[in-house]
Formats: sequence, C-alpha cells, structure tokens
Amino acid sequence: YAKCFSRIQHFVGRATLVQLIQQELSRHTQASEAHRAIADWPFAGYITINYDALLEKALLRYINDTWVPIGNTAQESKKVSGDVSGIVWHIHGSIELPEVRSKLVITEADYDDLYLEETPVVMQVKALLAQRRVVFLGFGFNDPEVTRLLKKIGRMSNPAKPIFALMGG
Repeated sequence: YAKCFSRIQHFVGRATLVQLIQQELSRHTQASEAHRAIADWPFAGYITINYDALLEKALLRYINDTWVPIGNTAQESKKVSGDVSGIVWHIHGSIELPEVRSKLVITEADYDDLYLEETPVVMQVKALLAQRRVVFLGFGFNDPEVTRLLKKIGRMSNPAKPIFALMGG
C-alpha cells in the first residue's frame, strides 16, 4: 500500500490524500465484536498500526473512560514511558488526533522517516518490549516495515518476557 499511496500523493498532494483517507475511515464508527473482545482482555495498554479509533471506542464504552490515544510524534512518544497504562498508542498515526500529535504513516517516505533511523517511536517500542510482555494483534507479517522492526526488536525477547502475536487465518 505504501507504494500505491506514494504514487497517489505524487498526483493529488499530501493534504488531499490524508483528507481522503480520513473521510473513508471516518465512515466506520462502530466498534466490532472483535474490538469489544480485545477491549475486555486485561492489557495495560495497546500499540496499534490502525489509523482509526475503534479500539478506543470499545475500551471507553465497555471498560472505562480513562483510555487515552497517543500519537506518533516525538513529543507524543515521550508519553509512552515508565509505568504508563490506559493508552492506545497509534504508531502509524490516527485520524482522530490533530496533526501536531500524529502523522499518518502511509507513503514509502513516511515509513522511511519512521523506521530507517532510531526515531523516538522505534526507541520507545524497543524499550516497551524490553520491559513488558507484548501481544501483537491483527498483524499479518505482510507489512515489510513493521516486519523489519520486529526483526530488530525480536532479538530483545527472552523466555521471561516473550513476544506474542495473534493472527487470523
């Protein structure tokens, strides 16, 4: 998708592309049963590559009203430290957050900006994996950039804090 979105952005511009993505994703307003089930699991926080806020909606509706969305800017990444809980961290951005807090990662250049260097997001993901037990949901190993990140941080896994992934199919 990143290559396709890069080409579309070339012809229509960044602002139009982001607006179109936001319009399409905003049509989906109801959390699914899967969102509700995930919200009911005993996790202290969530990391998602989804741009929508359906998980937050399920958490707020079915669990409690203290869940907070976190974006993917350097300033936002600082919020994911220490013994933080009750957050949904959108590492690829969120359509619900303002641009100063969140940039949608949709093009090849966006992925390069996020993953090629030791960005604050990458450093925080590494720190979380070293300190916490992490479960990846809905991840299909078909996103090459996320797969590359997991290969980097997978070396940090140990038997006391294994990394889990639950996938469909």
